[in-house]
This record gives sequence, structure tokens and C-alpha cells, in this order.
Amino acid sequence: MADRCCHTPSGQLHDTPMRLDEAQASLLRSERQFSDLVRSISDYAIVLLGTDGTVTQWNEGARNLTGYSAQDMLGMPVARLFSYGDRGDDLPARTLEHARETGSASGECLYMRRDGSTFWGHGTFQATRGPEGGLVGYSFVMRDVSGFKADKDLIAQTSMRLDTALTNMHEGLGLFDADGHLVLCNARFRELWGLDDAVCEAGTPLAEMVRAGFMNPDGAEHATPALAQYRQLLKETFANPSLPPITIDFDGALAVSIANRALPDGGWVTTCDDITEQRRSEARIAHMALHDSLTGLPNRTRFNQRLDDKLALAKRTQGKVAVIAMDLDRFKDVNDTHGHAAGDALLQSIGRAVTEGTLESEVVARLGGDEFAAAKIFTDTQDLSEFVSRLHACIAGANDCRDIEVGASLGIAIFPDDGSDRETLLNNADLAMYRAKGQRGESCCYYEEGMDAAARRRRLLAGDLRQAIARGELHLLYQPQRSLRSGKLSGYEALLRWQHPRLGFIPPDEFIPIAEESGSIFAIGEWVLEEACREAQRWPGGEKVAVNLSAV
Repeated sequence: MADRCCHTPSGQLHDTPMRLDEAQASLLRSERQFSDLVRSISDYAIVLLGTDGTVTQWNEGARNLTGYSAQDMLGMPVARLFSYGDRGDDLPARTLEHARETGSASGECLYMRRDGSTFWGHGTFQATRGPEGGLVGYSFVMRDVSGFKADKDLIAQTSMRLDTALTNMHEGLGLFDADGHLVLCNARFRELWGLDDAVCEAGTPLAEMVRAGFMNPDGAEHATPALAQYRQLLKETFANPSLPPITIDFDGALAVSIANRALPDGGWVTTCDDITEQRRSEARIAHMALHDSLTGLPNRTRFNQRLDDKLALAKRTQGKVAVIAMDLDRFKDVNDTHGHAAGDALLQSIGRAVTEGTLESEVVARLGGDEFAAAKIFTDTQDLSEFVSRLHACIAGANDCRDIEVGASLGIAIFPDDGSDRETLLNNADLAMYRAKGQRGESCCYYEEGMDAAARRRRLLAGDLRQAIARGELHLLYQPQRSLRSGKLSGYEALLRWQHPRLGFIPPDEFIPIAEESGSIFAIGEWVLEEACREAQRWPGGEKVAVNLSAV
């Protein structure tokens, strides 16, 4: 022991120089082992730098990442590892300065290999200081994050594209989790339902969103039934995923097409499309298809639909339906005297007057030209008489052409007395209307049995008249005309006669009006003039011949 230690004046025992040497050797061995360990790490670049940023230590990982050996880099500035662009921006110097002032600097940037290729790396510079606090150098640890960076960029790009797609979607989209909390929604979803950004934060409960306006534009007081309705929609959708989107009309102010799709995790996605304008356009198109463009009254198609509905109701309730055919009187005179614009204005005025003067249960339509039709379910004749009076008043009150008295001839057929179907009733009402037109002082006529037979005879005669000249069925008789003073023969009056091959002699007062209505009168008039003149040429005395022409 005397050889290994000694006593100091204070009596304390100290280690011998041999024990100090052993500790120092152990420390050196540890440092060498750590140094060897650092140099052998192959996937991290671990570099020691001097105070000026030059490389003093270089490990195997640095060689693997950059391609530079220790001999290449020892004494070289670490800036050589940075890309040309970052060097131009003085990034290496600024990074070392930041590490010197704050203790460390880290981040991702583009590094350059020996062969000139680049890669993304994450590096950390750590300032190293001595016992007195002075800077003695830097440590630089860096790893290759190219794959991670590419994945992160891809995720960021994909996320940006999804955000862009969601933002620019025409439809509103809301994603909910299995607990009924909002996961995300796009801008269109918020805009469509008028939701604040605060309500659309992730985690907002469905009930709170409904109170704020989702599926409930009528206010918070209606939230409970709106939420119940929406949950019922979800239940039906989850039970039958093939259901098409449904359309909900919120009091005509908002129409939304809504589709709900269940997700595997128990959540769901809701897409909403505002189709308010589409519905309004469809309504306008439907109205145009079923209404007269000039008067706004129902057209023939819509009148037939309304009449069928009334007949079906009357059959169930044992009621009666009046079917009325109307034709304006002297409407042609308005067009001929004041022009078609005045005629159109009169029809528009009649349309307004009829619309204002009839009840919801009554229907009045314009079938074309100056033809109108009406229908009404009634219980007693007084109701029907009052309706007919209102129709006459509407037409009379709408006429601004004071120099022409425009009225209407009405023909009325009653269900079930005069027919059991629409076509029969309309036909019989037409027959009654033409009877009213043909009788002076009568503006309204009810259908009677026998009108149909008379109408068939008129149609038959009208068709046969078109062939009468060609078949030689017409001939002229000549009635002598004498002077009242002298009693001498002064000429003859040509009288037209028609000998029908089946019906025999048809009197002129029957077939002439039919010819005028059907238009055959023009051909017949020309034939009469030619035939009378041809006959007069053969008379030896040069007598005159008189021919009566139709006013048409």
C-alpha cells in the first residue's frame, strides 16, 4: 500500500498516477468505440464541422447518401452538399448562423450528390461549445427523406385536388360518422343550407346542424320534425340502397334533390342539389304545354283532363256536369274592321275576365280561334244558369270595340242525360251551339235529341254538294220576268235546283246555307253564272237573264 498511495498534509488519500492513466485510457477507448459506431452508421449522415463550416469528421452514412468519401470532403465546406439554388440563396450560411444563435437549426431541403443528382433530406445542425461557452464547431445529422417527401407531396396534392373538387362541386356534400357527427362538408353544402362556418366544424352533432338550417329552412322551432323526417329518410335509404334521390319541396321557396349513401363504418354521405330553378322551369314548360299562350286559359289538352276529372267525380257522387261549347259572335268583324291585333287584344281581355269571374271548381278553356269550352259540376239548374250568365257577362264586359257588339253563342250538353263520355258530350254541346248560332235572338241552346240526326243530314248534304256539279245533279229553272207597265216579257230569273240521287228534291233554302257554310257556294255560283249565260245565248229574242248571287 505504501507503494500505491501517500498522505497529504491534510491527511487525504489521492489516486496514484497509475489509476489516472487507466481512467484516461478507458475514456479514450470509449470515445474510439463511439467514433467507430458513428462512422459505421450507414443510413444517417453524421458530420462534424469546424467553426467555419468545413468538414472535420465524415461517416459511412454520409458517404452512402452523397457519394463523397471522407478524403473528398475533409476540409471542404458543408455548403458543397446543398443544391445550386440553395447555395445561391445563401441557405448554408444562414443555417449555420441560425444554429450558432439559437443552438440548432433543422428542416428539409434539396441536397446534391457527387454525381450532381439531388435528393430531399432532413438535416439538423447543432452548435457545439467548449467549457467556457465558446463555439468549437457544429454537428450535422441528415437522413434521406425523398420517399417520405414524395409520399407527403402526393398526399398533399391528392388532398388539394379533393379540396378543389369538393369546393367546385355543383352539389352540396356532407360526410357524417357513425355517431351522427359531421366529418366534413363542402362550401356548396354550407351555401345551400345557409350554414355558418362554426356550425360546419368537424364533430358538430346532426341535431345542431338541423337547428342551424340543414334540412330545415323554416327556423329552429321546426327542427324537431325536420330531424325526424331526415332520420326516416336515412332509415329508408339504408334499408334499400338502390332508392333514387328524392326531391323535397320546402313550401315552394326551395326544392332540393337529396341522396343518402351508407358507408361501411356506419357513417353516411349526403349529397344535395338545389333544383328550385329547374322545378320552376319545368312548371313553366308544363303550364305552356297545357295553356293557351295568348289568353293564359287552359288549352284543349288541359280542358280534356279537367273534364275527365269532373266526369269521374260526378260518376262517383251521382252528380251532373254541364259541358258548354262557346263560339264568339261577330269576332270576324272585329278582325276585318280593326285588324288582328284588336282581335288578339279582345281574346286576351276575355281570358282575363273569365279567369277572374270563374270559381276554382269551374273550368273555361280556349280551344282555338274564337272557340271556347267550359265545364261545371252542378246540383240544380239555378247553379248552371248563374254560371252561364257569368260567362255572357265576362265576354260582353271584355269588348272594347264599341262599334261592334261581340257576344257568344253557347251550346250545353248535360252528363249523364246527353252523354256518358267526354267525346259524346262535346259533340252534343257543339250541335247545340250551332243551333243557337242559327236561331235569331238565341244565345244559348241546350242539346235535344234529334239535333244529332239533323247534324248528320247536314254533313251528308255538305259532302254530296261537293260532287253535285260533276254528277250533273244541279239544274236551272227559268222564271219569266214581265214589265209591270206593258205586261211584256222582259227576261228570266235563273232558279237553282238540286235533285239528290237518293233523297230526291232538296229545296234551296236547305242546301244553299249548307253550301255557304262548307264553301261549296263559290264553285256552285260560278257554275250557275256560266250555265245561265250559255242558255241565254240561245234565246231568239235576246231576253235578259237574272242570277241571284250569295252574299258570301
